[in-house]
Amino acid sequence: MAYVPHGVTRTAKILALGAFAVGKTTLVGAVSQIRPLRTEEVMTSAGIGIDDTPAPGKTTTTVAMDFGRLTLATGNGGVALYVFGAPGQPRFWRLWQGLAEGAIGLLLLVDVRRLDTTFEVLDQIESDPVCRDLPLVVAVNQFDDAPVYPLDQIRRALALDAPIPLLSCDARDPASSIAALCALVDHALARHPDHPRPPDHSHPPNRPDRLDQPLEGSR
Repeated sequence: MAYVPHGVTRTAKILALGAFAVGKTTLVGAVSQIRPLRTEEVMTSAGIGIDDTPAPGKTTTTVAMDFGRLTLATGNGGVALYVFGAPGQPRFWRLWQGLAEGAIGLLLLVDVRRLDTTFEVLDQIESDPVCRDLPLVVAVNQFDDAPVYPLDQIRRALALDAPIPLLSCDARDPASSIAALCALVDHALARHPDHPRPPDHSHPPNRPDRLDQPLEGSR
């Protein structure tokens, strides 16, 4: 506790997940009150066709994790949130289980321009022995050139269970990103053993023809 601000009485770990280039590194950097730890490497020609991204000018990618710290004041003393960001490429997904150890929940970032990549991430979460048992909040990252859809339409497209919170956020904006983290903390508290536990989302839901049924108006 010597490395956190005075008054902090509790700590909690959060893991941000999502597909490649969905905004995890940006979110961690936006909320962190310390210099974030990043493990970014320069993308090379070897990744052409594998690491393609709609993000213009993206030249680096996370290969291990991001890390930042955020302190929130509460009535019972401060809470330090340790926010980890996981790498998004499938070849690094084997790291997720270790990164998720000790976390109170998962924040899944979504890019509606590439909704098919979120299906793959959800499948990975549901098959991971650690991730699948953690509270999950889904946040739609608001990219400038992305179409806007009602959240209930996105929920249906992703086949999300009703108890899983779904919200919008802008990973570039500290206030918006902190609100998403707070929503996850609230959801995790609701999953306390003293409270009713939402239905288990560890088994992959039925997503028939999911790639053949894009959101209306999507590109």
